[in-house]
Amino acid sequence: MVEPVAGVYLPRNPKASPLFGLVEDYFDEFERVYDDRFAPKHGFWRPVIRKVADRFLDCGDLRHGFARIRCENPECRQEMILAFSCHGRYFCPSCHAKRVAAFADWLAAEVLADVPHRQVVFTVPKLIRQHFRFDRQLLGLLSAGAYAAVREMMQAVADDPRAVPGMVVSLQTYGDQTANWHPHCHSIVTDGVFLPDGFFQPLPPPDPQQLMLLFRHKLLQELLRLGKIYPATIEILDRFRHTGFSVYQGHPVLPGDTVAREKLAIYISRAPISLDRLSYDGPNGTVEYRPKSSSGHPLLAADAPHQEPLDVLASITDHIPDTGQQLIRYLGWYSNKSRGSATKSRPISRRRYPDRLFTPGSRTTRRT
Repeated sequence: MVEPVAGVYLPRNPKASPLFGLVEDYFDEFERVYDDRFAPKHGFWRPVIRKVADRFLDCGDLRHGFARIRCENPECRQEMILAFSCHGRYFCPSCHAKRVAAFADWLAAEVLADVPHRQVVFTVPKLIRQHFRFDRQLLGLLSAGAYAAVREMMQAVADDPRAVPGMVVSLQTYGDQTANWHPHCHSIVTDGVFLPDGFFQPLPPPDPQQLMLLFRHKLLQELLRLGKIYPATIEILDRFRHTGFSVYQGHPVLPGDTVAREKLAIYISRAPISLDRLSYDGPNGTVEYRPKSSSGHPLLAADAPHQEPLDVLASITDHIPDTGQQLIRYLGWYSNKSRGSATKSRPISRRRYPDRLFTPGSRTTRRT
């Protein structure tokens, strides 16, 4: 095997991906049978799925457009061509990985204050998860309920209704198994609150059980107000031995620990599917997606069950967000309004990424 020379750009081969082969071979059939086979479980066909798939098949292909790049160093002047990418979020592994890397770097450098943070995860029971699948606008209720619960508990401890925490929420609809519809919130929360004058007051983390109960109350009351559930639904949940709601709090990430911050940001915004765990056998028409073991590493292919290609496509495309849907929320001290007010009193950093890293925008390059 020839080792790549350091500093030499080696373009990727998108067609070698098992996901590319799966989409290329089966997507047309998947769309054709979707209404009869998958709509009852996954909801109506969303046009964004076809749009994302088409752009994914063109991603990294020079035949669909490229940019010419030239080094400005007079002693180099080397040129290369770079194929356009599809910018697909939560589907194209390459493009989403770029977004995640940029998001993690920007979040750690430009958003998070130099105070302790920790990860907090909010989950909901299976009984109400389908509401978020058939009406994806409801996903915003998860972040709103989580922030309201955190803010209320922290304000009570600080004894100041003006105090607010800083919170970044990533809405996810998948867990370890992409086949499962699992809407939940991954969040990065300050270990304390900010007062109106900008002073940070450290606080002990809220009790997870009490935080879960408050989050549960706020979310169920909002779903009840919108007519998505009935009082009988809440009565059924009350009879459960385990509520199905949960709150997990991670270990604190100390200020100045940039590596830990970036790792946490990468984790909360990761893609629904890992190519390292996916294998596709085109001639036999079988797909294997290896689950993680208890140690967190993928199991061997022999331990992964064979799956039907159309079922795998239904599971993966289920997590494609709607056009313009915002899955990263900045709340409290980290809201756009608070950060905008703060920049008026200090020079604007030159090292800044757009706030809408996870919302599709107009392409700045023209396809040839």
